[in-house]
Amino acid sequence: MGINLAEVSSALKLLEETLGAKMIKAEVHKIDGWNPEGAPGLHPLVLLWYKCREDLAMASLTGTSPNSRWVQELLSLAGLLQSAAVHPRYQQVVVKLRYKESVHEGINQLKELRLDE
Repeated sequence: MGINLAEVSSALKLLEETLGAKMIKAEVHKIDGWNPEGAPGLHPLVLLWYKCREDLAMASLTGTSPNSRWVQELLSLAGLLQSAAVHPRYQQVVVKLRYKESVHEGINQLKELRLDE
């Protein structure tokens, strides 16, 4: 069975809420004519958001299931965010996700928070 469009939409909304619309808007402007993967200085989670929005739009238009590596990564991240949301250190980790320099550290800490449960 394919990935549900509603599941991807929900995961995208969670990522949008985590990063904030202001940040996403500022980062998306860096694409400006570039292939998104090659846009200089683009935040990796905004790239993930952008590619998943593309995949979701294509799946909606074609009636197919969005099953790219981008969507898989998004669903995995959303799962980490959801499972760690009740942890007392959650907000500290979310702040790390908003900065390019600490995004990978933040994701690793989300994994650790999940293991602490």
